[in-house]
Amino acid sequence: MQLERLRELPLSELGASEDALDGPFLLPSGHFALLFSLRGKGGGAMPSPSELRWHRDLPPAARLAPIHLFLRRGDRALYLGAAELLKRSRPATDGYKLTLGLAEPLEEELWRQLVSQAQLALPPPAEEAIASLTKASTTGDRLAAMSVFVERWYGPAMSAPLMSELLPRPLCALHEATAGHRVFVQNRLVSPEGLVPGGEDGRLVFYVENQGVWTWATDPAGEDPPVYVRSNAPGAPWQKESDALAGFLIQVLLLEATFGAPFGASHDGLDARALSKLTKKVKALSIPSWSSRRFFASAGVIGFATPQGPETAVWIGAKERERLEPLEALLEDWPDVRV
Repeated sequence: MQLERLRELPLSELGASEDALDGPFLLPSGHFALLFSLRGKGGGAMPSPSELRWHRDLPPAARLAPIHLFLRRGDRALYLGAAELLKRSRPATDGYKLTLGLAEPLEEELWRQLVSQAQLALPPPAEEAIASLTKASTTGDRLAAMSVFVERWYGPAMSAPLMSELLPRPLCALHEATAGHRVFVQNRLVSPEGLVPGGEDGRLVFYVENQGVWTWATDPAGEDPPVYVRSNAPGAPWQKESDALAGFLIQVLLLEATFGAPFGASHDGLDARALSKLTKKVKALSIPSWSSRRFFASAGVIGFATPQGPETAVWIGAKERERLEPLEALLEDWPDVRV
C-alpha cells in the first residue's frame, strides 16, 4: 500500500482491527508499524516534533529497520511518517524504553496541536460517587451515587415514567434515572407496567436473567427492602441475595454497563497473580458481593470478577478508551480486548 504522510486512515486499512492495542504491527505491505497514543502513562509521548518515546520494547527486526508511526485517533490513525531507533532508555528511571526519531519532523504548529488535543481533560469518571460509598452509607447516599453514575455514563433521563408511590424507593429511582436509555443489554429489567406487587408469592419481581433461568425480586414495601433470587426449576424457593435493594441495583448497573461498554476486555481464566495486578489499578468497591461476584471501579474503569475454580473470570469496561491505556500492559494477553 502507498502511505501518504499526515493522511488519516481507518485502522482496518492498515491491517489492524479497531480493538487493536497500541503497539507494533505489520502493515499489509509487510513493513513494521507502531500504533501509539499520546495520552496517558501507558502510551507514547512526543517531547518534540521529531521524537517519540515508547514505553515497551519492539521486535528485533523492527528495531533494525525503519518503522512507520501511526497516531491513534479514535478508530482511525494519522500517519506521521517513517522513524528509526535513536536510543534505548531505562523505564524505571526515565519512564520509557525507546526513543524513535522521525525521518521528517512534524511542523511545530501541528505537533503542538496534536499534543494539546491528546491532553484534553476527560469528564469526571462515572463511578466516582459509587466508589466513595462505604458500609455506613445511607440509602439516600446510594441512590444519589446511582443517579450520578447513570447520568455520567448514559446521560440525563429522557422521559421519566410514572411510578407507583407504593413501590420501593430504590426501584423507582432506577427507572427514573434510566428512562429513555439502552441500559439493560445483558438481563431484563421489568418495565414499570410489569411491576406487580405480590404477583410472585408475595414478592415483586423486577429483574430477569437473559435466558429466564434466574429471577430477582424484592418486597413490595419498605424504604430499602432485601433482594431475593430463585431459579426457574419447579418448586424452587426464594433465597435472600442481598440485604438492601439500593446496593444491589448499583451492582446491576455496573454489570450492565460493563457488558455494554464501548471499550473493555474480558478473561475467562485469570490467575491470582494477574488478578492482584489488575485490582491494584482498579480498586474493589466497598459494597457486599452479589453471589460470588466482586465489583470494582476506579479511574473511569468498572468491572467485576467471578471465581471459576482456581482461576477467575473478569470483565472490565470503560466509557472512554483513554481510561484503559494505563492497563494495556496487563491486557496484552487477554483473549477479548475492545479498545
